[in-house]
Amino acid sequence: MRKSIKSVQLGLNEMALIYGTQPVTTSAFTQARANLSYTAFIELNKKSVVDAMYSDNKIKHYKNMRVLAVDGSKIALPKHPSTQQEFGVINYANQHSKIENDYCNGVASILYDVLNHIVIDSQLTHAKAYEGNLAIDHLNYTKEGDLLIFDRNYPSYIFISYLISKKLNFVIRCSKTSFKPARNMLKGLG
Repeated sequence: MRKSIKSVQLGLNEMALIYGTQPVTTSAFTQARANLSYTAFIELNKKSVVDAMYSDNKIKHYKNMRVLAVDGSKIALPKHPSTQQEFGVINYANQHSKIENDYCNGVASILYDVLNHIVIDSQLTHAKAYEGNLAIDHLNYTKEGDLLIFDRNYPSYIFISYLISKKLNFVIRCSKTSFKPARNMLKGLG
């Protein structure tokens, strides 16, 4: 859990000296680490960062609102059969130089408190996941009175109606070619 510029084996040897145990091999450490559940890190973030930060209510607000941003991004993952099975493969092709390849990707989505610099919730999921659905999952960590900010991948009637039903304040970036009410607003037609 600690950051070190030393090799893993040297760190393991030092720990064995400190605790008076037999030295552990790098292989044994790697095998044990493989059994560590990713949910441990989710729980650590929730308990030691999010809950601790919000416990004393001395957080920054904008007009009595938490300002929360949601964004997603494709993440390149190691090309391994287990990773490909879990997250999927996307085929990329370059028409000019006739290059074609498969890449293992996932979609990362984050709910972030922009004023207090806290990741409240995060997800890493299948390459073909829809960011709007991931954002809906993040709404379990919001409350009435929050101000949510979304990029241009999020506007849809279904998503906006969901935000309204949860009584959330929100700003969504829209393109000029977005749905009709947004186009009219951008033209000044109300």
